[in-house]
Amino acid sequence: MKLYIRDLTENRDVEIEVPYTENPLTKRHEYIIVDQDGIPFHLSELDSISDVNELLLKMSENNMPKQPMEAIGKSYLFSEIKEAFEEDDDPFEVIEPGTSDDSDCGYALYRAGISYLPFEVPEDAEDYIRWEQAWYAAETDGWRLSHSKDNTPHIIRRIA
Repeated sequence: MKLYIRDLTENRDVEIEVPYTENPLTKRHEYIIVDQDGIPFHLSELDSISDVNELLLKMSENNMPKQPMEAIGKSYLFSEIKEAFEEDDDPFEVIEPGTSDDSDCGYALYRAGISYLPFEVPEDAEDYIRWEQAWYAAETDGWRLSHSKDNTPHIIRRIA
């Protein structure tokens, strides 16, 4: 993963690999982010480079898969992701529903043990449930449908 940054002090562009263990930047210089490559969330030019690095280090320490992180990065701002990881090592619940269909999302949550139905569903009655209604209820509880860069759907909720 790379960050392309501008050194405002010397007016030159710099490319750095992240996450890094030893800071490659000069402390008394000012930098802004101008582009990124392979980082699973969107950054603005004013985001802190050290905060980005810390988050990427924490993600790699937790062996966070890249696909769900890409989907999380499309659903949450960098500041929200950073805040969530400051509160908990595993702050997001992620489920792959298979498709982006509302009924598949509701059913995937139910199969994962998360039910938004006001009753128990006998296994032989699962085909008769309108699972999209369960998904609509889940959305009001903070679940979001997002896709990784390879278009794999993920349903995500911040738990921290």
